[in-house]
Amino acid sequence: MPETTVTRADLQKITNDPKVLRWLESLAGIGKSNSDAIAGLTDATQGITAATALTLSNNAALDNERVFTPDPAVFTATDGGPGGQYGITLVYLITLNGGFACTFNLAADTNLDLPPSGQVMTTDFQFPGPYADDVAAAAAGVAVNAAYRKTGGSMAWRVS
Repeated sequence: MPETTVTRADLQKITNDPKVLRWLESLAGIGKSNSDAIAGLTDATQGITAATALTLSNNAALDNERVFTPDPAVFTATDGGPGGQYGITLVYLITLNGGFACTFNLAADTNLDLPPSGQVMTTDFQFPGPYADDVAAAAAGVAVNAAYRKTGGSMAWRVS
């Protein structure tokens, strides 16, 4: 059986989520370390009932099947029924709107906690202000829990 190599760049075409990437890399390592053992099992198979098979449910006619059960925290699955397709989708999808590139240059394992709405600050981000206090920031439309510049150059979070 020819060996197939999947690189981190190949996996990033599926997802950029660091946890999912580590999990996929872990699976690839497990598969590689077990490939000789699996090849020995399949080479020794005498009939379909003894074949090592990946199934969606247990079957009394098969002696050596493994049931595939996607983890709902990582995958969603759709079953088209007999003769239909079985689809698997990663829960963690990154969608870029507007056709712009998005590159993450990470030096090590990194958690990137993004807000459910609002903006992620970049080097081009300009904080609103300057405002004297929360009252002035509120009057200018700064949202509660948002940052703003204060008169004099310091930063503040609007709390009320």
